[in-house]
Amino acid sequence: MQQNLNQTVNLSTDRLFAQALIHIAPERYFWYQRIHHVAIDGYGTSLLVRRVAEIYTALSQGKAAPPCPFDRLQAVLEEDSAYQTSEQRLGDRAYWLASLADAPEPISLSSQTAPASADCLRHSDNLPAEMFNHLQRVAQQLGRAWPDVLLATIAAYLHRATGATDLTLGLPMMGRLGSAAIRVPAMVMNIVPLRVMVSPGISFSRLVALTGDRLRDIRPHHRYRYEQLRRDLRRVGGGRRLFGPVVNIMPFDYAIRFGNAPAIVHNVSAGPVEDLAINIRTQGQAIKLEVDGNPACYSLEDLVRHQQNWLAGLHAALEHPEQLVGTSPALISGPNGATGNVIKGEPLNSPVQFVLDRFIQQAQLQPQAEAVIEGDLSLSYSELLHCAQEIASRLVAAGVKPGQLVAIYLPRSQDAIAAILGILLSGAAYLALDPEALPARNASLLQDARPTLLITTTAQEPQSISELPPQIWLDRLDEFPTTASVSPPADNTLAYVIYTSGSTGNPKGVMVDHLALASFVAGALQRYGVQPGDRLLQFAAPHFDASVEEIFLTLCSGATLVLREESMLQSIPGFLRACEKQQITVLDLPTAFWHELAFCLIHGQASLPNSLRMVIIGGEAAHSERVHQWHEAVGNRVTLLNTYGPE
Repeated sequence: MQQNLNQTVNLSTDRLFAQALIHIAPERYFWYQRIHHVAIDGYGTSLLVRRVAEIYTALSQGKAAPPCPFDRLQAVLEEDSAYQTSEQRLGDRAYWLASLADAPEPISLSSQTAPASADCLRHSDNLPAEMFNHLQRVAQQLGRAWPDVLLATIAAYLHRATGATDLTLGLPMMGRLGSAAIRVPAMVMNIVPLRVMVSPGISFSRLVALTGDRLRDIRPHHRYRYEQLRRDLRRVGGGRRLFGPVVNIMPFDYAIRFGNAPAIVHNVSAGPVEDLAINIRTQGQAIKLEVDGNPACYSLEDLVRHQQNWLAGLHAALEHPEQLVGTSPALISGPNGATGNVIKGEPLNSPVQFVLDRFIQQAQLQPQAEAVIEGDLSLSYSELLHCAQEIASRLVAAGVKPGQLVAIYLPRSQDAIAAILGILLSGAAYLALDPEALPARNASLLQDARPTLLITTTAQEPQSISELPPQIWLDRLDEFPTTASVSPPADNTLAYVIYTSGSTGNPKGVMVDHLALASFVAGALQRYGVQPGDRLLQFAAPHFDASVEEIFLTLCSGATLVLREESMLQSIPGFLRACEKQQITVLDLPTAFWHELAFCLIHGQASLPNSLRMVIIGGEAAHSERVHQWHEAVGNRVTLLNTYGPE
């Protein structure tokens, strides 16, 4: 059966169906049927199966087959043709465009995106009859249908797992009520977006009411095809989606008999899965659950965990419908303690390149583009490359060899960026020191690392450290001899050395080579999507590891690095106003600073720049409560990436 399902069907020349009766035991048969979704949907299949069972039962009892109850397919086609040219279609289109105009990108329980997969992973389970009865009783108490309650629990789980407050689910609708299609086995079903707003302060009963009201609002517009809506909203290709997980609730009972023989329906495949599909079907007094996942996005363990978390939330909601959504049971963690979107390692889309090669390519592609901004000063890519080459030539002339270490004693500045690149161009590795640190710490690091040279300026020259290595002053660079030319190192040599804080003992030096740096930059660029036109704030000083991410992701992608000024830290509102002025698109912040920023946003004391699309946090654990509050205040407009890990 699986082999048959995997066969590609040519819609123009191949049969759209396959049928087989498989005899596996003296009194047990499998009736396998595969019908292409272009020809029939789930409800149409139930009509077909019931008709065959009806004929079989009549013939087994020696009776004539009853008249065929089906209407003509032509009637369905005529209905659709009339709809395509109707005022109703125009009204439906206008409704959907207005409803989804400001909708954020749909959320997912996976950090991966992939094309729809014909194969899928599936985890199946049964909702016991007692729980189904409880579900129906609670629905009756709330004055709603039981599918409304189930949809609300799924929305609540997605909110708890991701922190998102603006959710769009995919909801298949039969589209047959009041239509000739009610008696025609055909493909009529459509998938409509169900947009639900959730916040931790909302009660479950209120969420059920909002979900039910939203369902009531969208039903009159369910005939407008989702394929066309994707085109209207420009969400075709490139991993763009119209909705997140698809929830298919099939309240029609598949229980059938062939004469005296009972039959059980097994859904082998519901069709291609883009992300996650939750299929819910009634079986007598119980409910059959099938969670299908795109294997490029989920493992089977993921599906089991998500289903267990959702069912735990369902049970809690049925017991206490008035509880707040945010007070549901704790989520079962994944293998790494993850409960929400955890970024997994993935293959790189392109070969790894050394950072200097990437930077030089950007300088050649867009020489006049802004590379580094410091206050009112701006360096283009060609100017920054020239500055780095000038420094590199002095280092080589001074005898610096590949793999040797050169220290930098400079604050966050264009000089520091040029010095880092110049050292790398010379073949050496850099060690950034903190000019504001105690002299004893810097003296200790210099004694341990023993750099060949130290780059600084006459204004920044260390005054309280003995036994300094020979120095090159950037403001007197012309006084130092130069070589004819320099070129990036071709071998995997040392790139930089960075020291730990020493909070648990003596500071420890960490040596990072060019290949490790290049691999990190390639992976981060692929994940963050930094590109020309982005403007990243260099928040960290050069001696912090976060500066490596800020500097090289920017300069290797053709983006602009904007250096933070000390005055920006006087207040959070002032910081955000400065970011707005500089049109910052990506912020890379220490978690402690982000906690303060999020607090101001939550309490309406500040607002994020309109230009901002992503915030990256790290350095320490983020408080889960503050993350939820952030999502409540910001929604999905700005992507939040926690690079440190769970609390």
